[in-house]
Amino acid sequence: MNSKLSFVHVCLRCFLLPAVMGLICYQCKSTVSWERCRTTTKTCHPSNDRCAKVHYKVGDVDYFHKDCIPKAECVKKANPLCKRAVECDVNCCDGNDCNAGPLFLISGILFLTCAVISLVSLTET
Repeated sequence: MNSKLSFVHVCLRCFLLPAVMGLICYQCKSTVSWERCRTTTKTCHPSNDRCAKVHYKVGDVDYFHKDCIPKAECVKKANPLCKRAVECDVNCCDGNDCNAGPLFLISGILFLTCAVISLVSLTET
């Protein structure tokens, strides 16, 4: 029984440790498309507590931007990228790598798989 609890403890630490270390977001800039946005990851400064995807248009140029931002800038009126834009769409989230798009689904599947394995290993005695 002790080894099963250890396994559950290790799984929980894997999911909770990044929260202690700081939010991790995708970062990129493009004037072509989200697909052409060269994405890297970065650990956010504590004051930047949200991951964001911002699509805005200045003149005839579309901009695609992912980064860490403070919660207050999740509102179009307060986001500095939207100030000079004719169109602006801000999407914020507060989980690690949540501004990736479809990759978030993989993280959810990984979490569910770990939970099922934990339940199965606990009921096998």
